[in-house]
Amino acid sequence: KLHVDHAAGVTGELVETGEAKFRPNDEDADDSPYADVRTEDGTVHRLWGVSLPKALEEAGISAGDTVTLRKDGVERVKVQIAVVDEETGQKRYEEREVDRNVWTARQIETAEARQHRLERESHRPDMFKQLVERLSRSGAKTTTLDFESGAGYRAQAQDFARRRGIDHLSLAAVEMEESLSRRFAWIAAKREQVERLWERASVALGFAIERERRVAYNEERSERMVEATSSEARYLIPPASSFVRTVEEDARLAQRSSPAWTEREAILQPLLEKIYRDPDAALAALNALASDAAIEPRKLADDLAAAPDRLGRLRGSELIVDGRAAREERSAAMSAVDELRPLARAHATEFRRNAERFELREQTRRSYMALSIPALSEHAMARLMEIEAVRSQGGDDAYKSAFALAAEDRSVVQEIKAVSEALTTRFGWSAFTSKADAVAGRNVAERMPDDLAAAQREKLTNLFEAVKRFAAEQHLAERQDRSKIVAAASAVPMEPEAGPGKKPAKENVTVLPMLAAVTEFKTPVDEEARSRVLAAPLYHQQRAALANTARTIWRDPAGAVSMIEELILKGFAADRIAAAVSNDPAAYGALRGSDRLMDKMLASGRERKEAAQAVPEAAVRLRTLGSSYVNLLDAERRSITAERQRMAVAIPGLSRGAEEALAQRVAQRKNGRKLNIPAAPLDANIRREFTDVSKALDQRFGRNALIRGDKELINHVSPAQRGAFAAMQERLKVLQQTVRHESSEEIIAERRQRAVSRGRGIRM
Repeated sequence: KLHVDHAAGVTGELVETGEAKFRPNDEDADDSPYADVRTEDGTVHRLWGVSLPKALEEAGISAGDTVTLRKDGVERVKVQIAVVDEETGQKRYEEREVDRNVWTARQIETAEARQHRLERESHRPDMFKQLVERLSRSGAKTTTLDFESGAGYRAQAQDFARRRGIDHLSLAAVEMEESLSRRFAWIAAKREQVERLWERASVALGFAIERERRVAYNEERSERMVEATSSEARYLIPPASSFVRTVEEDARLAQRSSPAWTEREAILQPLLEKIYRDPDAALAALNALASDAAIEPRKLADDLAAAPDRLGRLRGSELIVDGRAAREERSAAMSAVDELRPLARAHATEFRRNAERFELREQTRRSYMALSIPALSEHAMARLMEIEAVRSQGGDDAYKSAFALAAEDRSVVQEIKAVSEALTTRFGWSAFTSKADAVAGRNVAERMPDDLAAAQREKLTNLFEAVKRFAAEQHLAERQDRSKIVAAASAVPMEPEAGPGKKPAKENVTVLPMLAAVTEFKTPVDEEARSRVLAAPLYHQQRAALANTARTIWRDPAGAVSMIEELILKGFAADRIAAAVSNDPAAYGALRGSDRLMDKMLASGRERKEAAQAVPEAAVRLRTLGSSYVNLLDAERRSITAERQRMAVAIPGLSRGAEEALAQRVAQRKNGRKLNIPAAPLDANIRREFTDVSKALDQRFGRNALIRGDKELINHVSPAQRGAFAAMQERLKVLQQTVRHESSEEIIAERRQRAVSRGRGIRM
């Protein structure tokens, strides 16, 4: 049996359609639709497919018509498959997804038209029969006379073939054909046997795969699960650093779901319903073409005018046999195509116009999603849930009372405040509050992780609302009493060297830091360094010098300088740009003056000459500008990196006893007592805590920066921490002065001891 390429299509006469069992031996199987097609060589091919009746009906095909049936891909469907249990022998049905062929039918010739054509071809003149009889007989002759009988002619032909060996070739060809036929029959039988064996084996393989799936162990998957578990312990929402789709793809999807896009679809929908049989599919195809950046809007409109059926099947028909109503419907559809063209072009133009805005919006969204939301410790979570339970039962007054009791624990306030500040940074100040508007809701929907389940999303939303409610009460308390100002700090930091197998430092944290480390930044180092360079006075000076020279050369000096500056910012070497400007300054804008021969002696000719003479000076200015930019950018990168390394140092917190000792010394300072006046000696543990805090302050702000009161201290504190830092700056200054005074006293005491010992003759 010859192999038929169903994807290319089978063309022939439709003999029969019906339903039968695909495998006659399978009694449990349902009947499947089929269609028998007889090709030109007389072979009848039976095609199977559930979608065949629908395709034939849509094409208006009946038995006897000449058609082309083509397999147009596959679709995934769910079917009930009978499975026999090997142990018990019971039969049960399982739902599985299988591939089902999708068929399309095209009518080439109806049965009536085919019959008329055959009748016309069968009408031959009388002379045609005589020509056939004469030309079918060989004109070869051995003598001048023709053969009297067919037998004599046959004997002569056989003798001719035997003398030349032609009969052996014909016999060999017949034997080879019979051998190939037997081989093809054997292959077909083995193929059916393999199919039956595979059907039996697939059931057994299904059970084996299911058993292996229960006990399989994947090392890579287990490592990812460990990393996910540690991430859950560290964050309520981890930072997103990788995305499945590119920025352009996400921006395209965001624009296609925007309200403006939906409004344009509503305008296009009525027209598409007039033109296409399936307007929804046509709208989807039009959206795909309009949102393709590689297709120009003008070309899209021209293609629709030339081939409107590229979006789907048109309404009506152009055939006379389909009737006048179908032809009128097609005429109305083609008239509506003229109205669709400008709307489709405007649709694509609007997409291109807004593409850059949505890409910037997507980049902004990803920069916000790179910020994490830290987790709460069990103690802080329990306190927060307790006061939320009080609120649900007793109302706002009971909530305020419960908050006042919970706020006495500064560690709880620090943790919840850290989560609130992280929520503000990622979602905005009004998110998860009663003041949230449509913009805040959109930010929350866009900046939430995509893989969150609905239950987990609802749980996090309730938690974040509780955190924001607590933070609002704490803000009111800090405004009323500045002594209650505390800096935010997370209770579950991960050590820098901790790997996925290590636990977070949650259990080891006893005292939260006074000033938490800042490790996440919304702006990358290169972007911030570039913005600082562009605002630097030296860069402004060099750019102004280049712009002054450009006034002599170009008619639009601002445009030329902007083009040169853009090349420098993209990283092109200043020498290459200067060489290009020297070779062809007109490439960066229209030059001043005129180079025509008749204008040589006029003012325009002199202006062009001055412009040409100023090009070398512009090249020098350009090299200076590029060199300054590169040097300043490198210096700013190092400076920002050093600043961020300093901001990664946390200022450790103090125990309750150390806090009381520090409060006493701050009170002495306010009362006018100097720190050099002998005061109560500090405990050894308190002195050690003070020393650790002083060392951390030196690492973060520089040695004695707090004592000197440097104005750049604020640069080493994040904007969210600046209010708390301003409130505690005086206390930290007193702490560092105390440590310096204690250190000086120890040095003086040691020197006195050495002097006394040396006087007694004891060598230290």
